[in-house]
Amino acid sequence: MIFSTLVSGRLLCGILRQNFSTSSVMAVNPGKLKYLGQEEAQKIDEELFTEYAFSVDQLMELAGYSCAVAIAKVLPPREVDHQ
Repeated sequence: MIFSTLVSGRLLCGILRQNFSTSSVMAVNPGKLKYLGQEEAQKIDEELFTEYAFSVDQLMELAGYSCAVAIAKVLPPREVDHQ
């Protein structure tokens, strides 16, 4: 579930980058993009929780942060004149 969210965020960010940024280079080669099935995503979730001892809160923070960073790179905030 958590990793599915992370992957969905990456896919969304890839789509945003492709659609809204003409000067950016995609970090993911679309030809090598792979979608995870539910079973594979559950196995990755289990590994993250057990072997690496991540909490749900930590993984949700990482998911949100990765999306925010990717979106900020695609749609950078306009410079504000502070004078």
